[in-house]
Amino acid sequence: MKKLLLVDDNEQDRALYKRYLKPQPGEEQLQLHEATSGAEALTLFAQVQPDCVLLDYNLLDIDGLVLLENLQKLSPPNSLCAVMITGGGSETLAVRALTAGALDYLIKGHFDRELLTKTVRHAIEKNEWRQYQTSYHQQLQAANQQLARTNADLDNFVYAASHDLRQPVNNLLGLFEEIRRAATFADPVDAQLLPFMAKSLHALSTTIDDLATVVQENRQPTQQAPEAVTLAGLAADVLATLHP
Repeated sequence: MKKLLLVDDNEQDRALYKRYLKPQPGEEQLQLHEATSGAEALTLFAQVQPDCVLLDYNLLDIDGLVLLENLQKLSPPNSLCAVMITGGGSETLAVRALTAGALDYLIKGHFDRELLTKTVRHAIEKNEWRQYQTSYHQQLQAANQQLARTNADLDNFVYAASHDLRQPVNNLLGLFEEIRRAATFADPVDAQLLPFMAKSLHALSTTIDDLATVVQENRQPTQQAPEAVTLAGLAADVLATLHP
């Protein structure tokens, strides 16, 4: 059940608004809380945490706009749902109310039950949507930050791994060259393994270098001029990497 805080120091007006806000068949009932002054409104607001505040501009103890600003201070940013009832048909006052944080306004004496209930319920729905958007953006921002941290950790891991692997691969390349110079094979088929091993080691070394290069470029992004490539050449490079 949604909670509504009604703030008006005129008993007759409060009685009228309460009658207007009584639910019709099929409508959700509102839990009404009444405040007869600005001071009482601030106390009730902190206690009840209403879904919407319907407040009259002309209060004896405080200006309605000042009360609206005080209610804003008691609320998280962009979370206050308030509808201001203005008098005299002043559009300037209505604009000031909206600027101060009201989601909508009504002109006293110029609205009926249907308009009042529609305005209040629409303000609640609008505020709920605003809260959903705020929550969604906060979750999205947190997810992006986590993704950035994960990517940074992955970059660090790949960069460290490429450096850790480079020296053993270089040692293998040097050892292989010594073997190739010194080894003799009685079977010609065995001798054919040497070129295959050489290509595999060089491909592994190239892959490690490429990993380090990619991570380094990601850390220091620069604008690079586009380079023309042929699809056939690209496919050949990929196949050569996959099948050295």
